[in-house]
Amino acid sequence: MRWVHAAALVAVLLASGVGTRAHAQTAPVDDPRLASVRDRLVAAVRAADGAGLPSDWIVLKIREGLAKRAHPERIALAAELVLSRMRDAQPIGRLMPATSRQDDRRAILRALLDALAAGAPPGELGSLVRAIVAADPAHAQRDVLRGLAVLTELSERGFGGAAATRATRVAHGRGGSGAWSGLLRSAVGISGGSSAERGQRLEQSARALGRDGDHGERGGASDGASHPADRGGPPHDDAFDQGRGRGSGGRGRAP
Repeated sequence: MRWVHAAALVAVLLASGVGTRAHAQTAPVDDPRLASVRDRLVAAVRAADGAGLPSDWIVLKIREGLAKRAHPERIALAAELVLSRMRDAQPIGRLMPATSRQDDRRAILRALLDALAAGAPPGELGSLVRAIVAADPAHAQRDVLRGLAVLTELSERGFGGAAATRATRVAHGRGGSGAWSGLLRSAVGISGGSSAERGQRLEQSARALGRDGDHGERGGASDGASHPADRGGPPHDDAFDQGRGRGSGGRGRAP
């Protein structure tokens, strides 16, 4: 039955516009090492495609696992984790202006997956995106990507995903997207204590931005965080990388 499953996956990829001839010919689910989890992988790809989500990200995650010689169960779990996070991110992405281009929406979805992998709670993440869009709809794409990059960086510095998300939203409320420069600068001086304690101090710093006049560089200036984009690799998660903990409490990152 292996060829039946492989044919099904190829059909899904082609129908979704993901499967070019070369892509379809190398469908990773046909690898004999995945026999024990093939049904789960095909189901994940089909579910993503049926929901209008990028099923190619799941295929890329499967390929990554094979390249790293991961156990089939870990590959299946990683694929299902990508699907789960895409489902969490999808309604948040719909908060973007309806005029957003498809490529822009894909970039936002990818950045949301990175933020979720960093430990950002979906509810807090939605509140952040909603606030950024409401403040400046014309520049929502730029500012949301920047905000997601800031909170992801803060989480990786050990502040915890929830605290990083709240601090990013509070700073934005104090001084717009330009306030994130001040938030990142203040984060440099916060050390010691538990992740929760550092997170509390980070949120206090965000609330103080309006009092001490440090709003960062306004007008869309660079905040020092790398801006997420759809880089073509599989989304981040902790499935295949060991010893690369994140501020969310031990989550890793892969690319």
